[in-house]
Amino acid sequence: MRLRSLRQVVVQWMRREDLAMLLTALAIVIGTWLVLEISDMLAEGMEHDLDRWIVMALRRTPGSAEPIGPRWLQVAARDITALGSRAVLTLATAAVAICLSLIRRHRESLLLVGASLAGLFVMQALKALVARPRPFPMPGIIDDPTSSFPSGHAMLSAVVYLTLGSILSSLVPSRRLRSYTFGVALAVTFLVGISRVYLGVHYPSDVFAGWTLGLSWGMACSILTHRLAESGQMQP
Repeated sequence: MRLRSLRQVVVQWMRREDLAMLLTALAIVIGTWLVLEISDMLAEGMEHDLDRWIVMALRRTPGSAEPIGPRWLQVAARDITALGSRAVLTLATAAVAICLSLIRRHRESLLLVGASLAGLFVMQALKALVARPRPFPMPGIIDDPTSSFPSGHAMLSAVVYLTLGSILSSLVPSRRLRSYTFGVALAVTFLVGISRVYLGVHYPSDVFAGWTLGLSWGMACSILTHRLAESGQMQP
């Protein structure tokens, strides 16, 4: 009887959304720990050969900043990487925040702006702390005087687009639409990060750290959005 009762409790717990939230929180903790470990290693001057090998494998010739592939792919990568620029993300955040305010979704609007500003602050602090040089500065093509770790484009695109995905998902009734919205946010975040390595302005570990921090931020906002929706402060 005790084993059956215990099994029933476990099955009920596994079906609860609280377990998903618990696992999400655990993922946030582990992701943040990984980024701090990598940043500490880089701050002490430790580099990984795999980082350099991947970046060099994507160059047309050894020591060249020009990436491999046809011209159209290079142009497409630069267009995609612009989706993670501060100008585009600022415009997207401002436009959506104003739209949310106009339809009286003030909490969602504040959540979006707050998450974006907090992510920017953390990113700038880590860049100043680690001060990692970029693999290949590309004057006249991609000008960015900041340090390489973490990738600001990867991190901020994850923060903004995933937070947007969480908020918009909370406003639509269809599960299919919610999945689609969040899937698009993930896809854009992934493509922006890949484009940074392809163009040679970031090492893979820079992008991985940016993704991890941004994803952690996005999941934290997803938890907050879910809790607000449950409490009735967000009406779908």
